[in-house]
Amino acid sequence: MAQKPQTPAHMGNGMTKIIHTKPNASTDPSTVSLPEGYTLIITGAGKGIGQYIARAYAQAKASNIIITARTAADLDQVKSDLENIAKSNGTSITVRTLPSDASKLETFKELRKIIENEFQGRLDCLVNNAGRLGSNEGFNRLDKTDPEEHAQLFDLNYIGPMYAMQTLIPLMIQPQSKGRQIINITSMAAHMTNRVPIAYSASKHALNRLTQHVGEAYVEEGLNCVALHPGGVMSHSAQFAPESLKAMLQDDITLCGAVCVWFSKESRPWASGRFINCKWDVDELEAQKDDITGADKLKFRMVV
Repeated sequence: MAQKPQTPAHMGNGMTKIIHTKPNASTDPSTVSLPEGYTLIITGAGKGIGQYIARAYAQAKASNIIITARTAADLDQVKSDLENIAKSNGTSITVRTLPSDASKLETFKELRKIIENEFQGRLDCLVNNAGRLGSNEGFNRLDKTDPEEHAQLFDLNYIGPMYAMQTLIPLMIQPQSKGRQIINITSMAAHMTNRVPIAYSASKHALNRLTQHVGEAYVEEGLNCVALHPGGVMSHSAQFAPESLKAMLQDDITLCGAVCVWFSKESRPWASGRFINCKWDVDELEAQKDDITGADKLKFRMVV
């Protein structure tokens, strides 16, 4: 059910008159038929939000889905789920799994080989979902946090997506790759300096800036790149969050995947390089696209 926005305007929820807690008619992936041969990679797809992003693309009849996660058993279960969804759709699907560490360059070199050798070099969409909130200690002030965990969060939340894009963009801008869409799963935490782990906030803020760079640098090639907040979801990574924050995590876990598919079903260059909240009403956003590009909204700047 749609709700009126309640959070401060500086966090962007005033962008649309209503916000959503679950998919609506405009974002229902089961009504979408992606182009034949549509191929995408989703990192961190073994559980939680990533798993449901993968399910949304299967509902939208993607032809080839490559999923990564640390645990092979999780990937095997998701693979089975996606194949069952395709069977119920009356469509065929190829699901390729790669147990791996999404913070390592070697992972994305291997993914590039898979795309080149098994999918004729076609990569329509990349969803950088792998990420981590951190431990309970991360909610402390800086001098009471673990510097090693701080570095680990940057490795996974920022360096990993950087490796992914640096390695895979050359395939995505080739003629065989039609979709040309990158979706970086970010967080509203990038707007915050309290209530969230500082390393998580800072790493997602860095990812937003990287998204802006990619969105602006590859305009001529028609490559779109958005930073997408997945909503407030009680995911596995949120288990260490304080109770006050957990109370805000009430959105449906399927919402993010539905909006990912909405971005993939047609090119939306007006959104490229920008921060998008999947809770925003997509029809209202589409109606505002000229104002968004004209005023260059939904990007991070210093207020002076």
